[in-house]
Amino acid sequence: MITHYFTLQALSKELHSILQGAKINEVFTQRKNELLISFDDLVHSKEFVAGGTLYISVAPELNYIFLRDRALRARKNSVDLFKNIIGSTVKELSILPFDRILILEFNCGKRLLLQIYNTAASNVILVDEMNAIIEAFKNNKDLESKPYTKGDQHLDRMILENSELFERAIIDRGSIHIFTALKQTVPMLGSLYAHEVLYRANVCESSMVGSINMDDVIRIYKETQNIFQEASHPQPAIYLQEGKKKIFSIIRLQHLAPYKTGTYSNTSEAIKNFIVKKFSEARNESHKDILLEKVTGELKKLRRTMEKTEQYSSDESEKYGHIGRLLLANLNNIKKGMKQIDLHNFADELSAVQITLDPAITPVENAKRYFEKAKKSKVAHQESLLRLKELSEKINILVKLETAINRVQTYDGMKEFIREYEHELKSMKLIKDKQANERPPFRIFSVAGGFEVWVGKSSANNDLLTMKYTKPNDLWFHARGASGSHTVLKVKGNTKEVPREAIRQAASIAAYYSKMRKASMVPVAYCERKYVRKQKNSATGTVFLEREEVIFVKPYLLGNP
Repeated sequence: MITHYFTLQALSKELHSILQGAKINEVFTQRKNELLISFDDLVHSKEFVAGGTLYISVAPELNYIFLRDRALRARKNSVDLFKNIIGSTVKELSILPFDRILILEFNCGKRLLLQIYNTAASNVILVDEMNAIIEAFKNNKDLESKPYTKGDQHLDRMILENSELFERAIIDRGSIHIFTALKQTVPMLGSLYAHEVLYRANVCESSMVGSINMDDVIRIYKETQNIFQEASHPQPAIYLQEGKKKIFSIIRLQHLAPYKTGTYSNTSEAIKNFIVKKFSEARNESHKDILLEKVTGELKKLRRTMEKTEQYSSDESEKYGHIGRLLLANLNNIKKGMKQIDLHNFADELSAVQITLDPAITPVENAKRYFEKAKKSKVAHQESLLRLKELSEKINILVKLETAINRVQTYDGMKEFIREYEHELKSMKLIKDKQANERPPFRIFSVAGGFEVWVGKSSANNDLLTMKYTKPNDLWFHARGASGSHTVLKVKGNTKEVPREAIRQAASIAAYYSKMRKASMVPVAYCERKYVRKQKNSATGTVFLEREEVIFVKPYLLGNP
């Protein structure tokens, strides 16, 4: 619900107060379907004193808008866009009434239209004063220079302002469930807020319109009005029902109150947290935590080694050499069998040195023994200095890695970190050469719980994935009754049970890479790899299942491989 009209309405008011008067510094993309607009001079914000970046996703499977700190631009694979508005100042940010189009108007007269439909029609379009399209983020060749047509409003305002019109619209829906009737009467509510209205009105969702009385309809009307009023005073919250996906709401939901996991002071921050968690939890944290654990563990070990090395790094060669010379100078005073002797120093007759002797050897052999200890002490000291230098260099590398990895917030950031510090990571044996340079020859995604999903790219590649790269307890997916890619959820060795959300996401990916990609719901068969068989002389990419479960999902991707 981060793209619901209520959310966008609250977001537009909030962003207007921050962005009004701000100057656009750059507009670019470095990730498919995501546009970044960086602003300077956010004079109305104490939080974004150094500027901020508006993140806009028009990916069909996941739209979002939120403002966060200035984005770090990637060194490669980023493209400048909308050069016509660089340096322009924001005059106003508003929303088209009862439609999901945000309008960013500039002092130069141009307007940037953000169509957040959560469908393939989502786009960012720049128009001039005459409403002609100057540039579009998606499908620019088809849209450029054409007149822009606004979307249709999705609500008859009079329905909300007149109780009799509302009641008549509900009753006239005929023999359907009240839940369906409410959604048809007020389409903007969607399923989530229709659930909330009926819960507050104490009306069973499965009740037929003909079975409810006028008092029920009146309560439904009043609660619908309440929902719209509350949406104008946002209280963003995120809910998580056990075994289900997270739900974002701009108002507090009474029917999900026990599942509330977080509340936020502003809409943009709530959306940012929702999106960051959605991607980071699944695609980044597990990899980051494993690598960070290796770095911190190695750092502790090297620091302990350095402390011990420093304790035994003193140079005592001079002391032992001096004793050896004293013994040679006083051979007449030393007898074999003596265990120790006190001898005066050469330069100071008043000071004496107590020397331990080996009674089993001669005085000359005792002197030689001290000269040998002096030699060994000097060599050991030199070696310890080299060792300390080596340890210090390694510790400095690890501290740098620890600092850098703690800054990583995204999956792409993790990949950039490994690319940037590849040499250091290899030298410290924190990653293997193959880990840095080679990936299995499949599409690879991360899903809930940090699990990886591998997807075949062709019939031969499907066979390679299923027969060579998959373990017996990995989960194997395929769209049922349609051709498509073999899809495998890689199960970690210590996993007792794969989360249901990870299974659902893997199934959605399998549905996406099938001939049924455009269907609203797709049946996907899945089972453990050990129940997948390939018959001799069967066609490339063809297998059969000894047992299977079927799950119905919407085809979509969490992100790009």
